[in-house]
Amino acid sequence: MELPKKRRCPFCTKRFRPDPRQGSRQRVCSGEDCQRKRRAKTQASWRARNPDYPASSQLKKRSAQADAAEAGQRDQATGEPICQPDPLPVPQALEMIPWSLAQEEIGVRAADFLALVATCLANRQKTREVPKSLCSSALTGQERAPP
Repeated sequence: MELPKKRRCPFCTKRFRPDPRQGSRQRVCSGEDCQRKRRAKTQASWRARNPDYPASSQLKKRSAQADAAEAGQRDQATGEPICQPDPLPVPQALEMIPWSLAQEEIGVRAADFLALVATCLANRQKTREVPKSLCSSALTGQERAPP
């Protein structure tokens, strides 16, 4: 069996021989720092291609929790009843809105959507710029710094 040709690691610039199981797919040496940098670069690339994932993922989880609470399900680990999720964090300017009452009256999904849209509008007004994604900062409670 012929060994793969040596390559140069883009992070440490040392030459390495790719693992035969990886062959031509291995681009980085097996050093811990280089692997850490490779993973960070891959993850950053994935986040850049999927900017709305954190927001949509959290909304889906909150929706599933609300469905389970409405169905009267219990937590498998503790056996306690599953509760409705707390209202989403919103900027200070929107705290005057009774979000928990909105959740009770129109449901978690609708209240989350309204909170997300209101946060996007508040952030837009504050920064005067078009957001890059589905205002995922609305779910994390992080606001963009003004330019």
